[in-house]
Amino acid sequence: MNQRTIAIVSVSILTILCTAGPVSAYYFEFFYFETDKLVYEVGETISMVSKLIADFSQDGWCYISFSVITDQGLVFADSYYIPPSPDIRYPNSSYTILPEDTFPSLDGTTAYVIFNVEVYDGYSQGGGDTIPINITRGNLEVTSQTPTSIEFNSNSTLQFKINSVHNDNISLTNSPISISVFDESSTEVFTQNTTTDANGSLFLNWSNSYGSPGNYNLLISSSGTPAFYPLSDSIQITVLPAPSNLTVISSPDTIFCENPYENHSELANITVLHTNLAESRLNDSIVTWQTSFSNGAMNNIGNGFYAVSIPFEVAPGTWSVNITANTSLYQSTTATIFIEAIHRNVILSFSCPENHTSGTPLAIDIECMDTITETGIESYPILVEIIVGNTTIASSLDYTNTIGMIDALLDIPDIYWGTGTIRITSNKTSYHESVDYTTTIAFFSSANVSFEILKPAALGHISEVAIEVTDALGTPILGINLQLLNETGTTMATGTTNAQGICYITWLVSINTEVRVHIFAILVERDASIFLAGSLTPIEIPIQFPVVFLPTQASWNVTRGLNCSIKFTLESEFSFNQSLSILLKDFLGQFYFVFSVFTDTEIDILLPIPHNVSLGIHSVILSIEDSTHTFLEPTENEMVVYGSIDGLANISPVYYNEIANLTVTLQYDNSTPVSYVDVHIFVDDLQSSILALDNFSTSTEIPFILPLWVVPGEHQILFQISTTWCSFLNKPFTTTVWMRTSIILIVNYQENEGIPPQEENLPFGSYQPPIFLSSSSGSIIKPPPIFVNETISVSFPTALETSFESCPRLSSGTNKRFTDSANSRTPSSGKGHMILGLKDLIVNWLELAVMSSSTALEVQPYEITPQSPSSGPEITKSVIMCRLA
Repeated sequence: MNQRTIAIVSVSILTILCTAGPVSAYYFEFFYFETDKLVYEVGETISMVSKLIADFSQDGWCYISFSVITDQGLVFADSYYIPPSPDIRYPNSSYTILPEDTFPSLDGTTAYVIFNVEVYDGYSQGGGDTIPINITRGNLEVTSQTPTSIEFNSNSTLQFKINSVHNDNISLTNSPISISVFDESSTEVFTQNTTTDANGSLFLNWSNSYGSPGNYNLLISSSGTPAFYPLSDSIQITVLPAPSNLTVISSPDTIFCENPYENHSELANITVLHTNLAESRLNDSIVTWQTSFSNGAMNNIGNGFYAVSIPFEVAPGTWSVNITANTSLYQSTTATIFIEAIHRNVILSFSCPENHTSGTPLAIDIECMDTITETGIESYPILVEIIVGNTTIASSLDYTNTIGMIDALLDIPDIYWGTGTIRITSNKTSYHESVDYTTTIAFFSSANVSFEILKPAALGHISEVAIEVTDALGTPILGINLQLLNETGTTMATGTTNAQGICYITWLVSINTEVRVHIFAILVERDASIFLAGSLTPIEIPIQFPVVFLPTQASWNVTRGLNCSIKFTLESEFSFNQSLSILLKDFLGQFYFVFSVFTDTEIDILLPIPHNVSLGIHSVILSIEDSTHTFLEPTENEMVVYGSIDGLANISPVYYNEIANLTVTLQYDNSTPVSYVDVHIFVDDLQSSILALDNFSTSTEIPFILPLWVVPGEHQILFQISTTWCSFLNKPFTTTVWMRTSIILIVNYQENEGIPPQEENLPFGSYQPPIFLSSSSGSIIKPPPIFVNETISVSFPTALETSFESCPRLSSGTNKRFTDSANSRTPSSGKGHMILGLKDLIVNWLELAVMSSSTALEVQPYEITPQSPSSGPEITKSVIMCRLA
C-alpha cells in the first residue's frame, strides 16, 4: 500500500510539471504500478502490472518499460509501445527468477522492480515506480521421468529430474547428488554419488542385486547451491515380479473316458515348461492344475519342467485344465489346455458257423471287451441282424452280461437261403463307442421230402416209390441225387429228380426179406451250387406178402335200399388159405364194410346199400386190413347206384293251341326233393311222345303246348317224368282240351218312314227303344266244323253257351274280322256303328250277326277245307244267324 502511494505522488508531480509547459490536446494519467508480492524464491515468477490512461493523437506515442535489478545487475528488461485510448488500461509483464540471475545469501537479497511510462504528443509526459523485493534461495524437488514400477530382472534405468518446486523448467544442473536405496526393512541396499546433467537429470541403473521384488525407498540428497536450498527427497520404487512364460510341452488332445463298470480311468499326462522372458528356466516355481472335477500340484522334474498325470474319471465331453505357475521373483502365469474325453473303443469277437441250415436256430456267441482294460463290458447293447438279399430275416437285441458275453439264438426261417450277412451293431453308450461289424454266412435250405409207395413192397416183386423233393417254398428241385437206404445203410436204389422234383425209385424185394415194417431212409445229397443241404429222411416201408385181386363180375349195379352182390377171388403166392380182413369202402366215404375172407377161394358178398348213398357212379376200393399182406395192383371197381322218384303232378286247364302248365312235386326214395327233371308227354296212348321237355326245375311251373291236331275234347295225357340215375315215373291224366271263342251279338233298331213298327214281328217280344246292344264271349267244347262235317251249325245251344255269364266281354261293335260288306257300312255312321232300320235288319240279316272266334277261325257257309294235324286248318269263315222269332 505504501508503494502505491508513492507512485501516485510522483504522477501528480509530473502532471504539475506538464501543465507548466505549453498546453497539449492529449490526456494522460498514471494511477499505480505493483507486483503480486514482495518476497520471492529463486524459480518463482514476478508478476508486474500498472494502471494508466494514455490518449493522444496519431502523431504521438506512448512507451512502457519493465525491468528487474538483482545483486547481479539488470537481469530483466521488457518494453513496448501501446496505442492511444481514452479507456483505463493495465499494462503488465512477468519475470521468472533464474538461479544464475541472483545469488541470495542465507537471508536472501534485495532486488528492484522498476516501471517507466513516457507519452509524447507534441510534448512528452511520463511516470514510473520502483518496488524493492526480497529474493531468497529456492526449494528443489525430485520428479521421476520414468515409471517408478519396474519389473524384476528387466535391467531398467530410472531417470529423475531435480528442479525448482515452482518451475519444472528450472533445474539443478551439473550439481553433485547423493543416491541411497533402502528396502522395506529400511536397510540400505545401495548408495551412490553422482552429478546432474545440464538438464538437471540423473540416472540410476536398477540391478537385481538390489533385492527381490518389493517396495524400495530411493533417497536423493543435495547440499544446495547459492541459488537453492539443500535437497533431501525420497521416492518409492516398486519392483514387480517379472513376466514369465508357461509353455505346454505335452498334453493329449483326446483321452478315453472312464469305464465305470471297471472303476478304470485314463491318465492325462501333461508336461509344462516355466521360463522368464529371457527364456531362462525357472526351477523354484509352484505349478498347480485345476479342472471342474479335480485339482492338484504338478511335480517339479527339474530344469524348469513340471509334470502331472491327471485321472480322467469323466464321461465323454470336452474338459479344460487350467495350469498356474507361481514364483517369488516372477509374475503368476497361466495356461489352459482343452482335452476331449472320447468314448472308449470296443473289441468285438464272435463265433458262428460258416454255413447254416435254414429252418433251424442259429447260435452266435458274442464277446464285447474294453480295448484298454481288455475286460468284458457289462450291459452293452448288441443288435444282431441276419440279412439275405435285401431282407432282414432275423434279428435279436440283447445286453451283455457281467463278463461282456451274449449268447444269441436266432430262428432262421426255412424260406430263405443263399449268401447271407451277419451284422452286429451297437449304438454309442454313455461311455463306449459304437460298433458295426459284418461277415458273410451261407444258408443252406433243407429239402422237403415226401414219398408215395406206388407199388407196394411185396416179396418177389418190383416195388416203386415216388419221392418228391421241394424247397421250403414248395418249388420242385431239379437234378437232386437221391439214394434209398435200407436199415443197414445199404443203398437199395438211386435216382435223380426231374423237372417236377420227383424221382421214381424201383427195386426188387427179395423173397428172403422179413415180412414187417422196415425203416428205410432217403438220402438227399448236398448241392452247394443251389445252397441245398444234405439230409437223411427216414421212411417206413412195410414188406408184405403179395395178394392178387380177381373180380368175377364186369360191373356192380344196385338200387339203393337193396343189396349188391359182389364176387371175387384173392390169390396168394406165399401164404395160402389165409384169413384176411378186407375193407371195402366208397371213395366218397359214403359207405364202408369190413369182412373176413380166405385167400385162394371164391368170395360172394352181399352189401346192403342204404338210402343215403348218392346216386351215380361210385369208386369202390378194396384194401387188406392185415399189415402183412398187400394187393399188387389197385383194387378200384365201379359201382353204379340207382334210385327212384315219386310225387304229385298237376296241370292247369288245357286250351287248344295255348300254353298249359305242369306242376310237379317230386322226391327221391330217400325223401329228398328232386330239383330238375325231364318230361315226355304222350297223348291217347301214342307210342312216341308228342313233346319232350328237358332239364326243367321242379320249383317252377313247366310250360307246354299240345300240337294242333289234339282237338278240343277229352283226352288221355301221360306225363313220363325222369331224372338221372332214376327209373321213369308215369303220371296219366284224363283232361278236357278246351277251345276259346268270342261271340258278339249286335242288335240295332232304326225307325223307317212309312213302316211303323210291328211289335208282333220282333223276334224276342215287343221292341223297346233305345237301341239294344249285347255281346258275349266264352269257350266251346266242340271242335271247329272243319274237323266234324260239311255243314254249319246254327243251333241255339251254341248261342246259349255264349251267354253273358260265360263271356261277359262287351264289344264296341267294330271288329276287324267283319266281312267287307259290313266294313263298308261301318264308317258311314262316323261313330264306329252301323244304324239300320227294321227293314234293313230283316233284309240284311246275314250281315247283321257276326261271330268272331278267339281261335282266329272264320268259316264261310258250306265251305270245307280239310287240313292235316301237323299244319293246322286254313282260315275259314262261319256265320251264326240271329234268332228273329
